Amino acid sequence: MLVEVVDTALRRREELLAKMRRLRDRSPLGVTWHSFDDADDDDYLFVGVDGSRNMILYRGYALYAVAAESVLARYGRVEVCRRAADVDILIPYWLPEERIRLYMSILELRLALKALRDLEGCVVVLDGSLISMLVRPWKYGGAAHIKYLDTSAHERILDSVKREELCVASKEIVEEMVEEGREVREEALAVEYLEYLTLMYEVLREQEGEVAAIAKQSEAHGLAGGLPDVALYEHYTRGPGYAPGGEVALARLKGSLPAYWEFFRELKLTVAYVRLERGGPVLRLETTRREGLPSILKCLSRYSVGGYPYFMAKAHRDVVISNRDMESLARILGLYGMRTGREVLEVWGGR
Repeated sequence: MLVEVVDTALRRREELLAKMRRLRDRSPLGVTWHSFDDADDDDYLFVGVDGSRNMILYRGYALYAVAAESVLARYGRVEVCRRAADVDILIPYWLPEERIRLYMSILELRLALKALRDLEGCVVVLDGSLISMLVRPWKYGGAAHIKYLDTSAHERILDSVKREELCVASKEIVEEMVEEGREVREEALAVEYLEYLTLMYEVLREQEGEVAAIAKQSEAHGLAGGLPDVALYEHYTRGPGYAPGGEVALARLKGSLPAYWEFFRELKLTVAYVRLERGGPVLRLETTRREGLPSILKCLSRYSVGGYPYFMAKAHRDVVISNRDMESLARILGLYGMRTGREVLEVWGGR
């Protein structure tokens, strides 16, 4: 770090702290907080799903690992339900970060769909935001190629979903395209994104259970005040409870999607801001459920550890793929020591 960075921080210390206080103390209108203590004492079956990804980018290859886990929680007990994982070389070597993130999400959604189909009445809880999963901008044109894909690719994805395979089916389709000698960069992304949208569609339309997502951070600004809603609720409330955030229609946030848009354009999600225990953080909850939210939150609070559902924390902790794990995988495969292109920086102590 440059000395100038430290000098700037020291010089502007009081100014920055004052700015933070002004933002925090700007009282917004409409901050209401409801208790769920008087809600019905129903016992829900929760299934928390989380995933992880990591990679090593060599000069000519991208070695990646993805994993996902589902964890059951009911009657005060928490146990692992299912796990899925993959280790492979990315083909083609293009947009590795975006595509490997898609692979991880595909495994998460396959576990979520499996739970919804096998465990009647369960509440599947994903990490993050359902809205962001669909609105997330794509900075490249590959997604537009979905409408030009051969129908056989979609049929294979649907068949894989029907058979409840815990894999990334699109990856195999892309590898076959490459073996045929085709240039498939945008087409590869299109096939992978189609599998992702197919699984989102299947999960959100499943009638045998409910789907929710919990975000530890959110940039949503529904209240006036200059800070994200989660920060405002965290500052102006203390005990466990929730604040209804209204209903969000996907069609107001996203102009279109390249597949299943007739379904997604009608999709509406219920949003709430939640604190599960006194002193805990405020979380943003998005769910397909429109009724009985206080009862779900009351049951969810029984699994709170530090303000976050323990079964979600367990799934996250179990699946983490660290840089050290990737180095171990590289050694197992005999790839340790291959050039990544960053060796010249490491000589000077950088990364």
